[in-house]
Amino acid sequence: MALADILAHPLLYMAYQGLVGGVRARRLCMERNLQPGPSLNVLDIGCGPGYGIRYFQNPAFYGYDVSESYIHWASAKYGDRATFTAREFTEAELSHVPPMDVVLLMGLLHHLDDHQSQQLMSLVYRALKPGGVAVTLDGCYVAGQSGIAKWFLDGDRGRFVRDEPGYLKLARPVFDRVESTIHHDYFRIPYSIAIMKCYRDATTSAK
Repeated sequence: MALADILAHPLLYMAYQGLVGGVRARRLCMERNLQPGPSLNVLDIGCGPGYGIRYFQNPAFYGYDVSESYIHWASAKYGDRATFTAREFTEAELSHVPPMDVVLLMGLLHHLDDHQSQQLMSLVYRALKPGGVAVTLDGCYVAGQSGIAKWFLDGDRGRFVRDEPGYLKLARPVFDRVESTIHHDYFRIPYSIAIMKCYRDATTSAK
């Protein structure tokens, strides 16, 4: 059975993410980049099995994923505290969610080409409240990274792993301010990631 087939099963996906450090990486990303307070409106696009809700205190949490099996699992586990939807987050969905304090795109952009990513980032900007922030996390090519790290990135299910400038060019034309950092120690395996914090300023209107 191919890895993609294995990861399609929520329990196996969670076991794999725990083993390689994906769960750890997302926890560190939340702790070090958000320090989230209570009762936030949170949108998790590409939410997988929905465990992003763990990092927030009593949020109004909305998760979207195209995998029906992931959404079924998330709804069974967290559905009493969140709303999960098995489809893409599109223009039509903007009217189905409140303005967001936080939008998460954890391991999503490297599955989308540039056009798809820029369209999504525009929707994310409009989904945010003025003063809100979107956080992305994706595998990233870095000059001088180890051969093993590059091997893991080359074998990723996502076909659009980029370098840091490649991710920034998706966000900077859309958001009022973008901060990016590179990390090599968030996962338990050699794996480089780029994290972007993408802000909608408190004084700006929707673009």
